[in-house]
Amino acid sequence: MSNSFLNSSIGRKILMALSGVFLIVFLLQHFIINFLSVISPELFNSVSHFMGTNFMVQFLLQPILLFGVLFHLVMGMYLEVKNRSSRLINYTSN
Repeated sequence: MSNSFLNSSIGRKILMALSGVFLIVFLLQHFIINFLSVISPELFNSVSHFMGTNFMVQFLLQPILLFGVLFHLVMGMYLEVKNRSSRLINYTSN
């Protein structure tokens, strides 16, 4: 991708959408693991133990998740400010 595309409004909105999809995938994975407690408590415990003791999950994926949340939040605030400042006349409201 070119640098000008990533600096455009459309490029930033696509990046925000991709970070939103990433967060939805995380929530879906979290839901599936929690749903395992209904199906089989032993399976839930083994998966939870794996997630809690795995080096890759704890020290690699958690910072990536934190970055995704912060990126989505900051990008949303930036796009909101940018969109409001680009319109000189505000919308009317009743």
